Amino acid sequence: MKQRFYTLNLMKLLRQRDRLFWMSSLLGISNVLLGLCLFFSSERVVIVPASLAKSFWVDRSRVSAEYLEEMALFFAHHLLDVTPASAHYQREIVLRYTAPSYHNALKKRLVEEEEHSREGQISTSFKPVQIKTDPERLEVELTGDLISYVGGKSATQQREIYLLRFHYSQGRLLVTHFTLQKETHHGS
Repeated sequence: MKQRFYTLNLMKLLRQRDRLFWMSSLLGISNVLLGLCLFFSSERVVIVPASLAKSFWVDRSRVSAEYLEEMALFFAHHLLDVTPASAHYQREIVLRYTAPSYHNALKKRLVEEEEHSREGQISTSFKPVQIKTDPERLEVELTGDLISYVGGKSATQQREIYLLRFHYSQGRLLVTHFTLQKETHHGS
């Protein structure tokens, strides 16, 4: 009788062990699958800051057109709304968001513009009127009126078109190109 009792208990224990083995195997496989899904999934972060006009999104390899637009306006403000007193500070902000390959060229250009601005007491103000974004190429064409002031008095007003190119890597959008495409003199 004891042998039968031990045999039945042994059979129960073996069945219980086999069930636990298969359950833990299935759980292990599901953990591996969940890890793979997480590794290959794309996460999109939607950002709605208080100081920006529009919400935008970024993911692992792309950014929204709204983000490009907001960043172009940010750079236009710091590059084109300049006074002799603010030029150095604004240059340093822009250079923080400049790609290493373009950093030295932009810095040289901005230092020259700062010296010219200081010598001539020239201030500029840029008023954007149109923005065209190309999220696939990470380009923005920014059209607006650049108003120049000499000694506090309005000197010229020009409709200008600027091209900004960006590079997006590791969650950072960096300027790689900023050039004047076209200008039209309006006079003042």
